[in-house]
Amino acid sequence: MCLKTAVSVVVVIVAQLLLSSVNTLDPNLSSNPAVTEETHDVISKETNDTIPKETNDTIPKKTNDTIPKETNYAIPKQTIPVIVKETNDATLKETNSAIPKETIPVVEKETSDAILKETNPVIPKEINPTIPKDTSDAIPKETNPSIPKETIPVISKETSPAIYKETNPATPKETNPAIPKEINPAIPKETNHAIPKEIHPAIYKETIVTGSNGKCRKYTKSPDDNEYRIAWLAPKKEYYNFSAATSVGAMKLALKRIQLGELNHDLKGGTLRAKWYDTNCDSKQALQAFVQSIEDFDPDVIIGPPCSTGLRCVAQLGSIWNLPVFSWVSDLLDFKDKDKYTTLVRLSGPLYATSEIVRQTSLYFKWQNYALISDKAAPYEAVAVALRQAAGADTNYTIRSVHYVTPDTKDSEIKEMMQQIKKFARVIIFVVPYHMLRHYLLIAHSLDMANGEFAFICINGDVFTWEVMDTKILSDWGWKRNDTDDEKAREIFESVIHIIMDPPNKDEEFLNEIKNVSVADFPNWEIPFDGSELDAHAPYLYDAMITWADCVHYILNKSLGNPRNGSLMYKQVPEASKSKGITGSIVFNEPGRDRMLNYRVLDMLEDGTFYNLYHFKYADKKFMRIESDDPTLYPLGGRWPTRDGKRPPDIPVCGFDGEKCVEESESMEAACSTGCRPLTLA
Repeated sequence: MCLKTAVSVVVVIVAQLLLSSVNTLDPNLSSNPAVTEETHDVISKETNDTIPKETNDTIPKKTNDTIPKETNYAIPKQTIPVIVKETNDATLKETNSAIPKETIPVVEKETSDAILKETNPVIPKEINPTIPKDTSDAIPKETNPSIPKETIPVISKETSPAIYKETNPATPKETNPAIPKEINPAIPKETNHAIPKEIHPAIYKETIVTGSNGKCRKYTKSPDDNEYRIAWLAPKKEYYNFSAATSVGAMKLALKRIQLGELNHDLKGGTLRAKWYDTNCDSKQALQAFVQSIEDFDPDVIIGPPCSTGLRCVAQLGSIWNLPVFSWVSDLLDFKDKDKYTTLVRLSGPLYATSEIVRQTSLYFKWQNYALISDKAAPYEAVAVALRQAAGADTNYTIRSVHYVTPDTKDSEIKEMMQQIKKFARVIIFVVPYHMLRHYLLIAHSLDMANGEFAFICINGDVFTWEVMDTKILSDWGWKRNDTDDEKAREIFESVIHIIMDPPNKDEEFLNEIKNVSVADFPNWEIPFDGSELDAHAPYLYDAMITWADCVHYILNKSLGNPRNGSLMYKQVPEASKSKGITGSIVFNEPGRDRMLNYRVLDMLEDGTFYNLYHFKYADKKFMRIESDDPTLYPLGGRWPTRDGKRPPDIPVCGFDGEKCVEESESMEAACSTGCRPLTLA
């Protein structure tokens, strides 16, 4: 089958070349490119009975004008085969039954000798089949001048089997990339660029590597290649409070410390190159950035992009190309699918971890029933979806109702939500921006929900800098606005607990060094930013870089293979990550290879500021421990505005409508009728 395929493709190509020079069939013509009707008649009558006279109409006289005079020299006179009537008769008798007339092109004697001798013994080399009528129609007249004199190759028997071995006969002539640039330099350069190398792995064996998942990689890293290329994908503009300009300091500091060995990473003498690509928080531009980095930079690792819409596309391409992808911001539950994202490592922590924090909180306060109010903005809705999906049989809590709000939601609508919630819940989870919590709680206060019977949990997955932590999160800023509602806000904030991701370590040395290195210019770093300002996510970028370096160090020193092998690096992450990060201990779970983040639960003090009620900390990949601040200073169960100072139950003692107390009262009245003394309910 492969030999037949090779012959058919070679025959088609040679037919194109001969047809483009059909006006040279008379060897006595040397300068006049015109081929008259009479000339065609003579050829048909004396050399080929099978070409009827009327087929001469398929080559109109006017086509001679499209062939420049100099193209007559493309096929030397001595290479024009002589078509003898007897040979053709014999050929047609023996072979026309096997080869349809309409697919039998003219094959030059020299070419057919070279190709047919080695590839198809069934077809004798003296065969000179006919040119069917419809063949000439298949080659439009405007294509003749597109084959310059130097593009007519002589295909020898050594090259033709190699070229056509894997060729698909279904590929049209005009798109068949079977003759690559390096084998046939006569094809114009711009034509070769239109043919991706990865279409033909049989030809480009030296540049294509098949990964463990069967996908093709365009490049492979040589064992003696000690240069590590890092493609940093991040938006130039600011989105969701992060950008390349507000995280470049963390990137440069990580590069500097890794390169100089300050963090004990042994890269075996390797050097680091880094290049930034703008993703604009857009999926299309993120795809473009990834492809461009592959084409002009050939990276060993992709860092980013931070926006989940772009990361989704890049992480899937990374899986196909088997390239490591390290992310420092991510908030999609879809990334939990490890069959789809086989090389993605996340440093900011997965959103589904918030459900584990709610589960632990439920155990701590003995709550099981919740209502949920969430903002519709993407980052908050993603947390709400994670909590809803986790609720039920696999956890110890149930979400009885879900409600969505936006900054434009009317107060009357929010009141209606609260009235519905009061019928079946006493603990309400708010997944909203922290600065909006006060507004919603003031509406709850107007509905008498600040009486100690209700608890409010604020959890949203937001990340804060230490400056914001000090000035807003731990201060009285959450409820205090210096307006007439401050006292009401403070009263109801007594029933609030605030769950946040543990902020980065307040490392003054880290911050000071960033100011110096952010303006440094290194020749191997193509990063056009020099800002020293850090956004809240920048420390996670730093930790993503040193985690990648941990993995490279581990793979090289254990002789496990190539550190640009994405699936290999993905497997080694839990064991390889040993560094202490700016964002705390870097611990990954198994089998998900997702960062397990630490959380804080904040409660309000008597002065209106907040303190750490307790910490959820991951000591290793299996165990989480709970730490509390000094129990002599702060009550372990938190401060609550109830009569006994304890947390409110998730189901009221008398029931949501007081039905349990009514039943108890009726039973007491019945008992009193027999002479017992009734008790007064508190």
